[in-house]
Amino acid sequence: MAVNAALRKFGRPPRIAKRAPRSEPLAIGELDSSVFNCPNCARPLANGANVCPGCGTRLIAGVRARLALGFMVVGLIAGTLLGGGAMLIADGRQAATPSTADGSAAVTGANAGSTAGASAAPVLPADVGIPSQAVSALRQAAIINGRLAGYAAELDKAVAAKSTKGIDIARILRAMSADVLFGIDIAPSIAPWTEATDLSSDLGTFYASVRDTAQAGLKASVSNTGAYKAAGKRMAKVLSALPKLDARAAGIVNAAGLAPLAP
Repeated sequence: MAVNAALRKFGRPPRIAKRAPRSEPLAIGELDSSVFNCPNCARPLANGANVCPGCGTRLIAGVRARLALGFMVVGLIAGTLLGGGAMLIADGRQAATPSTADGSAAVTGANAGSTAGASAAPVLPADVGIPSQAVSALRQAAIINGRLAGYAAELDKAVAAKSTKGIDIARILRAMSADVLFGIDIAPSIAPWTEATDLSSDLGTFYASVRDTAQAGLKASVSNTGAYKAAGKRMAKVLSALPKLDARAAGIVNAAGLAPLAP
């Protein structure tokens, strides 16, 4: 019996302990930016995991595979519909545009006139022998005159209103005086244009008169409303020459075939 027991003891193969099934470690130690939760069981997973080891859910970029595929199908259908609609609209517009025998788009009616006008090259000062600097100065003078016309309308209202105070008219006179200082500087630049030489001199005289009238009116105390209303009336008389100067400038520009002056 002792021999049999010994034989059984040495002949029996050693028992091997069963190992627990291997599972992927939890991604607890990972950085927050490298971890996401399983959408099914909320198990922390490292970025790039395709299958959750806890519940077996298949993942695509951290989203359930079925849900991700559903998004792809919806996006494909929407893109197809939008693309088809855009092609239909383009085909409709192309069919609505008449074409000539050579395949180019035909121009009819008012469009033909506008196209012909647009194709015509604008007349430049150099093309007709006019100094470009003179034309530029005249256009700047037209802008100053437009501002003066606006001040004139404000001045008429201020003089006529009973509630107007001296400070109200003083503000308008100061603005006019500042604008005409620039006009005095650019008026001589118009003189090289032979047809506008006289206009250059008249504009310089006009701007100087506006400046002198404004400065004379601003010498009164702002509390003297009567004095400022009288100055406003004198200024209105000086500005009455403005429409004729503008008409002369427009006539000279039109006769040269240049683009109209700014209003």
